[in-house]
Amino acid sequence: MEVSKTIEVKGGKNYREKVGEVEVTTPTLEDIAQMVVGAKVKEKDEEGLPVYETEEANWIFGAMVAAIKAGARNKLQPGSVELKGDTPIPTDWAGIVATGERGGAAALAIHKECKQAWATYVAKLGKSENTAATLVLYFNNKQALMAQPAENRQKMAKYVEEFAMGLSEEDQDRFTKPITSVLETCNEGIAAGNDF
Repeated sequence: MEVSKTIEVKGGKNYREKVGEVEVTTPTLEDIAQMVVGAKVKEKDEEGLPVYETEEANWIFGAMVAAIKAGARNKLQPGSVELKGDTPIPTDWAGIVATGERGGAAALAIHKECKQAWATYVAKLGKSENTAATLVLYFNNKQALMAQPAENRQKMAKYVEEFAMGLSEEDQDRFTKPITSVLETCNEGIAAGNDF
């Protein structure tokens, strides 16, 4: 896993810098199945959810509950219990799995909101109209971004990282895919340039 830190620039814009990588253990589904098969409920918590006898089963169940709740929160208007659109909160396993794919209209809506948030962020950078339009274009068009020199892609990556750091936790979660996609495009371009 890549690890980065925020570099504070006096009188300038902060940016993220890679400090290294660490190895992260990720259990396979087979590992998880062995940990939860035969798991026994010892009690219920204050929400009425099961508490299991083993730490492994509780951790896995807790991670699943957190992901489901995050998905439900993302479907609500901020600070409200009103849905953002006509996409309901899932009520069964098929619905939960479908939301994890972020497919269809919901994914398009999230991408559109992210692009609008990016354009708003860029407008506040104090750049010339031409530069601002170029930054918006690069965020929205991978091919245009990939065609840029490595130096420009590195600058773009810093802007995108600063944009992401300024988002609320909810928006960071919702916009993970579009932001990651732009950053990967920046990095792929840099890697391709270094290999040339």
